Amino acid sequence: HYNVSQPIGANTADYLARWHEMNAVVFEIVLRMGGSISAEHGIGVLKRDELPEVKDKTAIELMRQIKAMLDPHGIMNPGKVL
Repeated sequence: HYNVSQPIGANTADYLARWHEMNAVVFEIVLRMGGSISAEHGIGVLKRDELPEVKDKTAIELMRQIKAMLDPHGIMNPGKVL
């Protein structure tokens, strides 16, 4: 999986202002090629908000069900993704 990194010497505010735009371009290519924006260990908080755009509702619901089964009290990494 990948992360789009700020170029050395770039203005942080300018970079962050276009972060979603840059990721949208990468996501489109990845999805067109049958890939995924996440790895086997999860999505991470940086890409959390993009998950519904790139995973179907069934996949997200299955992830929630597995999380609930393994962590019925919601104590593992609370409030992060699912």
